[in-house]
Amino acid sequence: MKSIKHERLIGAIAVRWTHLENAAQHMFWAVAGLDSRTGRCITQHMAFRSLCDAILTICHETPEYNARYSEFKELISEADSLRKERNDQIHALWGVILGEGAPKVVKSNEVTGLLIKARGKLKSTIVHTTVEAIEESLGEIENCSRRIHALYRDVAGDVKNPE
Repeated sequence: MKSIKHERLIGAIAVRWTHLENAAQHMFWAVAGLDSRTGRCITQHMAFRSLCDAILTICHETPEYNARYSEFKELISEADSLRKERNDQIHALWGVILGEGAPKVVKSNEVTGLLIKARGKLKSTIVHTTVEAIEESLGEIENCSRRIHALYRDVAGDVKNPE
């Protein structure tokens, strides 16, 4: 069953994810010693996985940040895990899905979708979730974003946005 609440939550996940990505970009600028304008030129179209790898590599190789490498790694790993969850939420084909594996009865707070992957081979998976589970994912994204912001402010202070 498709629900307006589910659709709004998916939209909120998309918006909150941009906040998390922006926080990670600020983190990169800070550890790379870049001003926000130059940093934005580099990171604006950088894939999130590449951004995470760059942050961790700089932290590992820079004495100033190396002592806190495990802290960076734990937080960046959490963000990457949330990226996978976010992608599944955003890119699934949500609505009533019929076929083998699809639930026969769907409650009002539940939604079913089809998750299609085509990396080397085509794979389709039926996803069944609840509004509450999506709300939980949203909360995890918001929390991780706040923690990334806090860590980069702790190591570098506030980074001003480009003019």
